[in-house]
Amino acid sequence: MMSITNKLLAIIFITSCLTAMSCADDPFVFEFPEDATTLFDEKMELKNIGVKRFELDSTLGIISQSVIYYEDPSPRLSIFNSQNGNIHIFDYNTGEQIKVLSLEREGPNGVGDFGNMGHHMNNEDTIYLTNHWEGRLYLIDKNNEVISKYDLKQDNSDAQFYLMNNSSSRIFKVGNDVLISAESSGNTLLNCKYMIKVNLIDSTVNYYFDEPEFLDNFFWGPLTPYKFSLAYNSNSKKLITSFAKNPEIDVYSIESLDKRGKINSYVVGSKYVNNFTEQPKKRSKPPLYGHGYSELAPKVNREALFLSLDYDKYSDIYLRSMVLPRSEEQYELRAKGMELTYIILDNDFKKIGETTMPKGKYRYNFYFINKEGIHFANLDEYAKDEDFLTFDIYSPKLIDRND
Repeated sequence: MMSITNKLLAIIFITSCLTAMSCADDPFVFEFPEDATTLFDEKMELKNIGVKRFELDSTLGIISQSVIYYEDPSPRLSIFNSQNGNIHIFDYNTGEQIKVLSLEREGPNGVGDFGNMGHHMNNEDTIYLTNHWEGRLYLIDKNNEVISKYDLKQDNSDAQFYLMNNSSSRIFKVGNDVLISAESSGNTLLNCKYMIKVNLIDSTVNYYFDEPEFLDNFFWGPLTPYKFSLAYNSNSKKLITSFAKNPEIDVYSIESLDKRGKINSYVVGSKYVNNFTEQPKKRSKPPLYGHGYSELAPKVNREALFLSLDYDKYSDIYLRSMVLPRSEEQYELRAKGMELTYIILDNDFKKIGETTMPKGKYRYNFYFINKEGIHFANLDEYAKDEDFLTFDIYSPKLIDRND
């Protein structure tokens, strides 16, 4: 079956052939279909139902790298501090810190530089760490001892990737495999791979997911348009991929990654964004087509971009987040200038709702999900009191038409 992207590209090619003389240099504009943005059956919204507070010590703040919720042996939250290599473990119910695991840089249990390191936990005796600078995956136990380490950069492969694992760039443990979400490796996109699968038994490493045709065939600018997010549905055994500037999400079967490839694609958009417009080309030479990086990157980053994609197993829904267009003044404010909107999809990838968050209140890559709802770290509350990390809890709720 031809994907929506392929159909669009065919139409674009035919149209461009007919009008080449008049619009050869015009930037390509992708118009979102109305059923993916505004014409949908709005059934659900995210409602703020409460808060959850965790008491911090003097070394931990909201700039930490990754946050993981797990339930073995009891509901707990772990936060990895990439500045000092500490993993802070909290009792979710009380908000109190239970313990701190202090990683080592060197020696027999050394895991290298902590910068850009991310983590995943099934329990306190099974902790996975990704180290971008070494290109390794580490498995450590509750005593900070390295049980195993896996080289992600295989000698026989020219695959390129960048590791920066956090809430929007996740690590998943699936059977005997660890799936690692990756990022673009730099200005060149040559042979970039966006997911790494590591088999924990035989240490084999496989690479998956190139840039989609939609990104390859048009000029969207450097780096940020290729920001990648990976969701995993543990019930259906499906992987779903999302790129910052791709209107589509792509669905894969994890059981047949090496055989069938993509199952389907779905255009998912926001009611606040009508189109994506290609960057104009000053010259014909890639990759920047005559633009300077420092001049073009801020312009690209101020435009609407998809950020994260998550599967909420407790509510059986998907959430695709987008940052809405920003002015230069908003961009200078960084996270405080961001306005985030969350697109809600049902299990069949149909849009059933959209909720826009208060501007500048939350970080898009510092959150977690449990049965209570989606927990977003509140920047305003942290600015008032740095001794506590406050999460606002949003629960997916059916819309009551009688309200």
